[in-house]
Amino acid sequence: MAPHYFNILSDGSQVDITDYFQLYELEVTTQAEEGSVGTSTITAYDPDGTFQINGHTKVYISEPEAASGEQVIYVGYAAERVYKRGDSELTEDARIIEITVTDINTLLNRRVMVGADGKRPEETDVDRVEWALSTNEAGLINDSTYLDQNNTYDMDAVDYRSQYLASIFDDAAQQSGKNWFVWYKEDTNDTSMWYDYASSSNFSSSLRLSNVLADIDLSTTYPIADGNGTQLSRDPSRVYSGVDVAYDGGYTYVQDQATASNFARRDVVTSAPNVKTAAKAKIRGNRYLHTLDTEDDRITTRVLLPNAKVNQILAGHRIQFKASHLPGYEDFEWVRVVRRTVRQRSEQFYELELELTAPAPQPTPTAVYGVLYGSDGPHSDVVYFARTGDNPGPGWNLAPKSGLIDYLEDPSPPHGRPFYGFEVTGTGTINVTGFITTYGIKLNNIAYTWTVSICKNGTPVETITHNPTPGNLSPEGWDPVIIKNGIPVVPGDLITLELTTSPSFPAFWRTPRGSGQNGERLEITGGSLV
Repeated sequence: MAPHYFNILSDGSQVDITDYFQLYELEVTTQAEEGSVGTSTITAYDPDGTFQINGHTKVYISEPEAASGEQVIYVGYAAERVYKRGDSELTEDARIIEITVTDINTLLNRRVMVGADGKRPEETDVDRVEWALSTNEAGLINDSTYLDQNNTYDMDAVDYRSQYLASIFDDAAQQSGKNWFVWYKEDTNDTSMWYDYASSSNFSSSLRLSNVLADIDLSTTYPIADGNGTQLSRDPSRVYSGVDVAYDGGYTYVQDQATASNFARRDVVTSAPNVKTAAKAKIRGNRYLHTLDTEDDRITTRVLLPNAKVNQILAGHRIQFKASHLPGYEDFEWVRVVRRTVRQRSEQFYELELELTAPAPQPTPTAVYGVLYGSDGPHSDVVYFARTGDNPGPGWNLAPKSGLIDYLEDPSPPHGRPFYGFEVTGTGTINVTGFITTYGIKLNNIAYTWTVSICKNGTPVETITHNPTPGNLSPEGWDPVIIKNGIPVVPGDLITLELTTSPSFPAFWRTPRGSGQNGERLEITGGSLV
């Protein structure tokens, strides 16, 4: 059956324009990757010179033989129109009109943020996307069924005024690694925002694609084009082992030695003008490294589907794909449709040309460990350490750091012991143990309270205290072990160990006791960060 064409006017009224379009000429493309916009051309045949279509008005195309809720092949907007003679339209007012149409993602680039609420506080990527969707500027996007709520990344305060709506989604996605695009949700007649990982199990096709004859049933599994019709491009150009993030305030460099070992040492500089702090720049850099550690697989293929199933594979769908001649896809694998071109081949069949990607996996929680040896202090209440588990020195155990943490190092350390804690570069929970030996001289029979604290960003999350018997010029020792498990952390959090007295006990109470060879340490013993 012939596809039906409609034009939605600026007043919301709908005009059926099917009669101006010929059979078997339909070819329209929709994108579903990082807000990119698919561009197509449809040709209207106007023998009387009466057909008109205004720019920026909606055009949609449907297949009436498909099931209810699965009929709309394409939604886009009219752009440039070229009026000219056709092969048969050669006399009087006869003409053809070549209409450029842009897919539904063009809505993301229509509006500039002008409201006072465009000056955003520090918040998560999910909070920022939800805010953007609530603004007047995003008024044409009225659904967010596939907005990932479970994985969040902190973002700096920033002023988005005079930036396009699309830049907000792009900024959030750069921080999180999620994909974003707009799609038409036919069952509710909504324009919907996708903001989720490409590897998400959401938005899956009910069909499968294969080139293995035994798989084909023409019900749920359909054959893909053979010969050169199905190709895999495996491109290493996106693989980098180091990322230098140029943010508003400086530069932050992060690297992944495993990627350098697996491929080569390669660096890239990326601009992040909406990032304001080194901590958030490091988050972004590490996120890039997570997705830049594998080659980019792009599969192009074609499949012929009956009218009733033409929309059972949509741009944005996750679908199972198998091709016996493509490495890595000899068995069914989930891939994501990032581009769909629909062509009418007969009154019964449509050809879908698809671009498929193998999604980078979502960041998975990883174990974390780190240890600092050889206590010294306190210095402004903070205990310093001489060595790390990566470079422990004689008498200490080699215990390399792992997971999303870095050592905190003072460039001008007191007593030559430079390390004073850990900086967290992931999100999750950690377990921390501190052990120090202490020694002091009590004065004037004062009732002292000695306190050791595990601190996050300078605030105690666990404390233990000791109240020695008052004395005068008498020694006192205390060897506290402090443990706090399940500390919730986000990138940029600082973990330190503090040693304090009340009232103040200057210079007469220190760590370590004696030579300090009793295993004094600050240790992240475990946890899970992503």
